Parts: sequence; C-alpha cells; structure tokens
Amino acid sequence: MAWNDKTGPWVLRDGRLITIMVLLSMVSFAQQEQKFINIVLTPRDWQDPTQADGFFCGTDKNIDAERLLAEFNTNFIFRLIDKTQDITPQYRSTVVDFMAFDKNEQPNYMLDQPSCTLEKVEPGLFTVFLAPATRQCNKLTFEDASKDKDGYHPLAVLASSDFTDIKKWFISNANTFAGLYGGIMPKACVAQAKMSNETAHSRKNELTGVFNFAFNEDRNIDTDIWKMCKTVDDTLYSITESSLFEVNADMSFKYDQHYTYEEDGHAKIEILRTTSTNKRALGFVTTDFPGSGGQCNPASDDDIVPLNNLVVFNGCEKETEVIVRVKTDDEIEEAECFYVHIRKVTEMQSHKRVKRGGKKGEKGKKGKNTNYDDQIQQEADKTIVQINPIRKIDIATLLRLRCKVDLKNDMFFLLCMELIDLGEEDLVASNDLARETLEEFLLDIKEDKDFNADSYMNAFKAGTLKGMETKIKMKVGKEKKARDVKARIDNQQDVLQQDMKSNLQYQIDKDSHAICVINYIQAKSVEKGSPDQSYKDTFLGDHFEDEDVKAMVQDGLRLGVQKNENQKQHGSNLIWRVIKLEMKKIFKKEQLDNDMVKLREPAKLEEHMKNGQINLKQQVDTQLKKTYKDDILDYEFAEIYEGGQMKMMISPFKHGQQEIVLKEEQKEEQKEEQKEEQKEEQKEEQKEEQKEEQKEE
Repeated sequence: MAWNDKTGPWVLRDGRLITIMVLLSMVSFAQQEQKFINIVLTPRDWQDPTQADGFFCGTDKNIDAERLLAEFNTNFIFRLIDKTQDITPQYRSTVVDFMAFDKNEQPNYMLDQPSCTLEKVEPGLFTVFLAPATRQCNKLTFEDASKDKDGYHPLAVLASSDFTDIKKWFISNANTFAGLYGGIMPKACVAQAKMSNETAHSRKNELTGVFNFAFNEDRNIDTDIWKMCKTVDDTLYSITESSLFEVNADMSFKYDQHYTYEEDGHAKIEILRTTSTNKRALGFVTTDFPGSGGQCNPASDDDIVPLNNLVVFNGCEKETEVIVRVKTDDEIEEAECFYVHIRKVTEMQSHKRVKRGGKKGEKGKKGKNTNYDDQIQQEADKTIVQINPIRKIDIATLLRLRCKVDLKNDMFFLLCMELIDLGEEDLVASNDLARETLEEFLLDIKEDKDFNADSYMNAFKAGTLKGMETKIKMKVGKEKKARDVKARIDNQQDVLQQDMKSNLQYQIDKDSHAICVINYIQAKSVEKGSPDQSYKDTFLGDHFEDEDVKAMVQDGLRLGVQKNENQKQHGSNLIWRVIKLEMKKIFKKEQLDNDMVKLREPAKLEEHMKNGQINLKQQVDTQLKKTYKDDILDYEFAEIYEGGQMKMMISPFKHGQQEIVLKEEQKEEQKEEQKEEQKEEQKEEQKEEQKEEQKEE
C-alpha cells in the first residue's frame, strides 16, 4: 500500500516498512494546550533508504544512469510546462481529462466527447500524467499537485495530439499504476500547450534530455513512492548533486544580438558550450525586458511567452538552440526587444536545503542553495532579441521582380528576387547634381567586375563602399551659396551573421538622399510562411547573378532621388524568397516516377521542356499569379539552360518605362529649379533697387 487519500499513512508495497502515525492529544489543564506526538514504528535493524549514501530523490541508476525518472519529479516538470496563467488566452496551457476507470475498472477514453478541444491531431506540447481518481483535471491541477506533493506522476511527453499509442500503452499498464494509489485505479490527465511543430519538438527534446518518461522509453512505471521528489527544490538538488549532469558548464550565446519577425511566431537563440565532456550539460535560460531608451522599445508579456527553461547539451554537443515563443497579432507597432539570459543550474539556488528523512536530533546534511521560486536576478551572460513587426507583402509596392526556376534535390523551386517600395523615409529631396552624382556611382559599380553582390556588405562593416566617395559643389539646405561637400554610398550598419542585411544610403554631406536595404537571407515563403530548408544557409549571391543584383540595387537607390509631389522620398528593400512548385502539376502522372532521375541531366530537362512533357511554364504562370496577383500583367519567359537550371526574367514594368519616367521627372525638376532661380534673381534686383532709393532719399 502507498499513499492513500483517505488514510494518509504510506507503506512500502513489499512489506519492508510499516509506518503508522499516531496522533495523541494531551490536554494540559494547567496550560490549556494541545501537544502532538509522532510515533514511528520500524522493523528492527531497518534503515531508511532515503538516508543511504548516494541516494537522490527522483533517480534510479538501475533504470537510467544518465537521467531522472519523470514520474518522481512531478512538480519540477509541472513548473516547466505550466502556462495556465499567461496573460494572452490563446497562449495558455490547458489541462483536461484523458483516461478514467469506471467502477468495474474498465478504461474510458475521455477525449472522445464531441465538445473536447483535442479531437484533431495538431502540433503542440502534450504531457500525459497520472492523478488521483478524485482529483480534477483543469487549470487548478498544477496548484493541487504543488500542495499535495504526491499523487501526480508524468508518464509521457508528446509533440502532437496523436494519442493512438499512448492510449494502448496506458491500458496495458493500468494494473501497475494502481500500486501507486493503494490498489485504487487512478485517472490520467493531459496538459496541452499549443505551439508550432518545431517549437513543440524543441520543448519535448529538452524534457526528455533530462527526464526518463515511462511511455517514451516503453518501460513500466516505477512504484517505489519513497523515491519521490516532493518539491521543485528537491529535484533541483538531485540535478546539482547527483553527478548525473554537468551543471557548471561554460555556456555563452553565439551572437550578442538576435533578430526575428513577429510573423515567425518564435525566436531561435543559439547557445555554445566551451567545456568538453561526455555528460549531458544543463543550464537555465530566462527572459526579461530592458528599460526604455535602448535600441528599440521594450517588449512585454504581451509580446512573448516568458521563458524559464532548461537548456540541454547532449553528450559532446558544442552547440544547441533554445526557442522563445513570440506572440503574433494584427497590431501595427515598432520593433521591440527583450533579453535572454543564461544561468548555471547552481545559480538558481538561494536557500539552504536540509536532506529530508534525518533522525530525531540530527541536524541533517546541508546542501547547496536550491530555491527555484525565489530566484535572484543576477548579471549573467545575455543576448538581446529584437522582434521586427509583421510586414505583410503589399503587392502594390512591388517595383521589380526577377525570378528563376531551380532544380534541387529532385524538386523544382521558383526563386524570386523582389525590389519593394518601403514607403516614406526621412530623406532629403535631390536635385539634378545629386542625381547625376548617384548615376556616376552606379555606373562605376556596374562596370567594376570585382564588385559583386556581397560587396554591398562592405566586408561586414559599416562605412563608405570602396571608391564610392567624391567631392561636389552644391547648395545644402537653406544655404544660398554652393560649397564643397562629400557625396558617398555608405553601408550604415555592421552586417551580423544571423541578420545578414546591408543598409545602403546615398548621402551628401550629412543628409541621406536614398536608401536601399538588402536582405541576403531568404524571406518567408508567401504560401507557407517560412523559409524552405533546402536553401538554408545560402545567400542572395549564391542564386542570382551579380549583374542582376546590381540592377536591382541601382533601381532601389534611384527611387530615393526621384521627385515626389506632396510626399516624402521613398526607400526600397531588396529581398529574395523560395516558392516550391507542385511536382504533380509539372509532370504528367505516368511520367512522374520515371523521369525524376533524368532531371539531373541538363540535356534531358531541355528535351522534356521542348517536347511539352513538362508543364513547367504553366505551373510557373499559376504560381506567379497566385503570389503576385494582377501586378504581373506581362513578362518574358526566357528559357536559358545552365547546369540543369532554367532561368527567366520577370518584370512588372514594360522595358524602359522607368528610364522614361526619370527623364520626364528630370525635365520637370529643371523647370522648377529655373523658376526658383528666376525668383531669387528678382528678389536680389528688388533689394538693390530699394537700396538705391534709400540712398537717393
């Protein structure tokens, strides 16, 4: 018999120990006080296993010599998965009934109810655990478990709501579970936290890296209840003192700054380990928010799901990543920042722990400080994460589009380079001289064979591009006389590896006249919302010709120096994205399997295209219209075969349209400047006339 909700006392199931707690009430008539005496009866020569050398609650090296047992570390695991109090309803975790037994001890699967929210298979973190039959499965369950300190035992952690296997396993092991509840059949609950598939697998791996879950390892649950860690602190003590893990590993962030987009739904934080050992290394990662006045507005609990999680390095791993969930909404807002900290497990301790189970009169062995709840915020290794707001693709802002079809891993992809109008920027209007100087710079870049797509990054450093600086004489601001000023093209920021952006600005003196931001890492797919992994760690210049990239950047900078009536000058952004084409619609059904191998041969690809056996153009047409709507009214489909690739150039403007617009605007600008000069001359003449009149008077 073990712990029983009705009787209270617990007894080891094999009869080695019988513990009876007798409460005697002694009333002192003189003092009018009650005194309680605990009497513990033990067999002769019995030794408390919890006092044995090398005992740590929640562990059993005969079952797992490298991890803790999940069923005996309940409150620690619940602390990691409990998001029931999140301020944003859709990001809260929920707890519902999973399995219960009727009076005949027959199992009933509770999620078959029509009203259940877990009917469909969906990604997320799902933790199945045992609970006393009389207890509730709802948002108060975690609080109940913390108060009871017993009766709840995690069985499984899943990354989707596919419960087919766990149902079968639960029913086949049901009789074993009763051993934890004095022969009474328990119930099972499931805690659910909705999240993306990638984030769910990351959370699952973190948990299974530290805890051995009976279902995940296909083993029987351990029913030796005396191994139970009753509090979060007990588990933390076992982690730090049991030597199962490396808890003092040197960890650091790979980057001082990280960037993500709200539409991603998460931020990936790369962490490095410098020490070398075969043990799993553990640390903690926490989040908090900066004060005002930083590089961007401070984020809040409205923007992210706060993190207080373990970070796990398996074996000899030198690098891992932690995912912070970012909340998405439709609000228009500026970039926001939050901090992520790394702390050693031993740094999470803040009070002395006495080893439980000591004999009367024994002070007990002192452990290290182990209070998980009362964490002291210390200076620790940290990184700042910037959440960039959602930028929905506004097709009306598309200025240029150049695409090509790429064959990779036996799949067709549409790679598109886009020049987008960023809207109004804080730019100074340009005159003819400013525009002519920019054209000289652009011509030098175009003709320089050593200048490639990566050259705009300026060797990853902020500063003037090589050779892109000259002196010109012109009026600046409200000055009446022209003077010598510097004209240049600058990269305005250091290029970070995880961000890979160049912020090009055409400047005269201290004024910016044009902006073109270049994204070297692929943007999100219009259809799926995330980059295609087939092109991970590849950059803009790997897929598009230098001359094509130069042409896009030239047009992007030209946009800033154009004259716009009654509005500010506009900036531009050069991005590229990957769109997967549907293979079944490209090939005729009977040819799909037979021709896949042949695609690696450029000659075969060209032959299939010319013979009409591949409907590639039709599929490209469909995808372009689907992605870019009516902006693509007319485009050229140039079939150029190079190394198994077919390239094509697409432009939403007719050839030469922009050049015509620029010439017309230059003519209008010249007329306006001539009018202004005439006005200035008239004013000067009037002043001279007035002076002469005053002299005569």
